Amino acid sequence: MVRECPNLFYWGDMDTSGLEILDGFRAAGLPVTGVLMDLATYERYEQFGTSTDARGNPLTAAACRLLGHLTDAEQELYECLTDPSWTRYRRVEQERIPLSVAADAVQAQLAAHPAHTT
Repeated sequence: MVRECPNLFYWGDMDTSGLEILDGFRAAGLPVTGVLMDLATYERYEQFGTSTDARGNPLTAAACRLLGHLTDAEQELYECLTDPSWTRYRRVEQERIPLSVAADAVQAQLAAHPAHTT
């Protein structure tokens, strides 16, 4: 069962949906650690951004929802992405970021916060 896993990580697209999914996991009581879901990572990999969805339709600012389970860094990115005046990409797709970068981020989290056993 997922709740019994000692560490849970989420690495999704840096867009409003990805951050809302992360918030939803935490709201459901899952202690999920977001990986590479902050403004600094967005800025580092912005060249992989897109302004269109899978069908080629333009991405627009989604309504900013009250998300009470994001970290400050995640919330900062969410607020940028939902800001109607934001002129940058609305999504950076995680699959475009090298997998080794994500693996290093997970390893850093594991080193900083060893698994809790009960």
